[in-house]
Amino acid sequence: MGSVSRVELSAEAYPVFDIAAGAIAFPFQYADDEWTDLGALTIPQYPEGEPSVRVWAQGFVASCPTDTLSLLKDLNAGVGGTIAYQGREDEGTQSPSETLSLRMGSCRDLATLFVEAVRSLGFGARVVSGYLHDPSRTLLGSADAGATHA
Repeated sequence: MGSVSRVELSAEAYPVFDIAAGAIAFPFQYADDEWTDLGALTIPQYPEGEPSVRVWAQGFVASCPTDTLSLLKDLNAGVGGTIAYQGREDEGTQSPSETLSLRMGSCRDLATLFVEAVRSLGFGARVVSGYLHDPSRTLLGSADAGATHA
């Protein structure tokens, strides 16, 4: 008879983030002092497509109130599960409603869809973009920055 190994793993279902007590359940209201930093981040940048994005985002709201972290996690998974990644060399970002319609987009298109979806629900959000560094492709003395990524 062969040997048997048993491994026990335990972990949180998803990362635990420090969420203010007043924001644990969605919907919630930002505190007055938070509006200084977050106010502009709640304004949709693509208002023409907002109705379709809002309807799509509302589909992730299980009930009211609902757990904020679960809602954001589900919306994030929904972007990845609904929209196929398609690299694009075109400059700029396609509109979130176009991304929903095409069911495909670049990393920046998917990030923009997520941000506009959570904004449609009242969250403050922004896209952060940078470079992916690939040390194997960097030549000594070069300024190779790698590929952009959102």
